[in-house]
Amino acid sequence: MKADVKITDFHSHILPFMDDGSRSVEESLQMLRMLKSQGVDRVVATPHFYPKQEDPVSFLKRRSESVTMLRSYLSFQEIDKREIPEILIGAEVAYFGGMSLYKNIRDLCIQGTDVMLLEMPFCRWTDVVVNEVCKMRSELGIKVVLAHIDRYFHYVDNEKFFKLKTHRVLMQANADPFLRFISGRRILRLIHSNSIHALGSDCHNITERPSNMNEAINVICSKGYSAKLVNMMGAIDELLSDATPMM
Repeated sequence: MKADVKITDFHSHILPFMDDGSRSVEESLQMLRMLKSQGVDRVVATPHFYPKQEDPVSFLKRRSESVTMLRSYLSFQEIDKREIPEILIGAEVAYFGGMSLYKNIRDLCIQGTDVMLLEMPFCRWTDVVVNEVCKMRSELGIKVVLAHIDRYFHYVDNEKFFKLKTHRVLMQANADPFLRFISGRRILRLIHSNSIHALGSDCHNITERPSNMNEAINVICSKGYSAKLVNMMGAIDELLSDATPMM
């Protein structure tokens, strides 16, 4: 499988000092090496952006400082690019009402692209919420990817899920659910119906919340979905074709 496809981890918290993820540049490097050892070729750094806690300008300034810090450390350590995955810079943007009207909303997309990882509310999704997300896609042209769709099963009904799919809103699944019986069956059904468009480790460290991308990929392949995985990762390549690597 590895020889056939470039593996992208679409959701991670590897940037140091940004959120509840990496607490140091040393830990970030350990996380990157772990990802590489699991066959990950590219990782999107997606620190949390919470609009109720911080304005976008402040967040983007902190993120820039974190990126500079990590880039400098990797350079100082003389890390060869082949030792770690390629790094893209984005955010895990928490949904907020009226976000489609925010004039600088594109600044929260993955750098160089119009792709945004969006964390939905952890409560029943209303028509207002779903319509706002669809508006981001249909009116602004932002390619919205819903973060860890596996966590929202209790908050969205089939009608709203279908509406999001109709508006070409994409879905990202975390690796963890593939390793559990009930959630694994649900996620594999979504893989079967081509409703999952990206995979993410959602890794925060190397101990309590490490990456297990390799285990999830093994499950997907063992259930006969290798071709779907190849197609998914190929589509991600195209989606991120204009993204700006960190180094």
